[in-house]
Amino acid sequence: MAIAGDAYRELAESAGDNPGKPSTWAKLRSIGISSRNDPAFFEQWFGSSADEHIRRKGRVTDAESRTRVMTAIADAYDDATKTLHQKATGDYTPDPAALRFPSWPDAAQAKPVVAKGSAISARELLDKWTAGRGKNLAKNTVHRYTTTFRSFIALFGTKDVRSLTDDDLWAWMVHRRDVDGVKIEVINKNDRVAVSSIFKWAMTRDGGQLLSANPLAALEMMEGVKTVSEGREKPFREAEWKAILKATRAVPDNVRHPYASACKRYVPWLCAHTAARVASITALTKSDVRQEEGIWVIDLMHTKTGKARSIPLHQQVIDEGFLNYVAKLKDGQPLFYTPKSKHAPENQKSPAENAANELAKWVGTVVTLPKVVSPNHAWRHTWGQRATGLVDVTFRDWIALRGPRSVGRAYESPSVTLLKREAIDKFPRYELGD
Repeated sequence: MAIAGDAYRELAESAGDNPGKPSTWAKLRSIGISSRNDPAFFEQWFGSSADEHIRRKGRVTDAESRTRVMTAIADAYDDATKTLHQKATGDYTPDPAALRFPSWPDAAQAKPVVAKGSAISARELLDKWTAGRGKNLAKNTVHRYTTTFRSFIALFGTKDVRSLTDDDLWAWMVHRRDVDGVKIEVINKNDRVAVSSIFKWAMTRDGGQLLSANPLAALEMMEGVKTVSEGREKPFREAEWKAILKATRAVPDNVRHPYASACKRYVPWLCAHTAARVASITALTKSDVRQEEGIWVIDLMHTKTGKARSIPLHQQVIDEGFLNYVAKLKDGQPLFYTPKSKHAPENQKSPAENAANELAKWVGTVVTLPKVVSPNHAWRHTWGQRATGLVDVTFRDWIALRGPRSVGRAYESPSVTLLKREAIDKFPRYELGD
């Protein structure tokens, strides 16, 4: 497999003429071999590498294909560490295993081939994507992608997107950096992802196979060396989550703005115990809080993936008085923004998103966070960190709306009783020391 060959060469050539100690490579090889007996560890050890190599090739894979790529990379890793161990002992005999990998055309040189039909502009492509793929995505995702793509439209105008090359796409990225003043990190993580996703859709049958290749797939801007403060972990640290959760208890009732008060009072607790994205929580209505099998659950109907989730409430959230607050509202009434709030014009933020943004501002007044730690999204990282080792990875992935790790898992949907017993009840309370 060509992808595995890239992984092999990347590791085998990483040490150059100084492979270091044999014991280092023996230990790393041993770890790679042992990881095959533990699916979670295997995912941790090889998953991100597989995703990165797939991304570089501009490919989209299903869960089963991704698993095959991981296995192939694991085999290549075993060969590469064996070779490096050999070099570390002074034996530089060429490794015959290197010859088994096929070559792959350089993805960076791939250029779209104009397909049948008339020319299609960036504006027309966006409209087709919005009507096709966009209708199945969360509104905030469509909003983000549309906002980014407008800069793409402004630069290329009526030019046929099928004639764009990797040089054209690179020019757009440079324009975003030098003219629009967008940070490189944002270009790579937001802008590039948005446009590349639309291009990938245009390569599919659902997208009419308007494009035959994605010239953006192999492009990425290099960032400068990050400082220590920028490189810290993304979950909240204990002092940070304690400060936020303690502050929620001190939020006063606001007669004029009761929903804003409720948002500060309960949304952090709900995020802390569900791993849900904040906009999914702020979009909740009273109808989304219900009992099933005698268990109180919240129905997350507005998610980034478009997939609904019913999550049992943790006892600590109930103890905080959340259900008492919900009981005071009318059926169908939003929990965290005023019912009179109206959606702004098309492609603008919803009342739920505005509530989430206001909450983030409030958190910023409670605790000072480094840029890498999001005042709202960090709860997802914190939940994952605290759940690791206590909650099985299958339930962690299901709750957090991550993709299934195998095709078979895609058909699994745990009952709320099982989810409560195996995940929610095992998740630890946030002890605030009071």
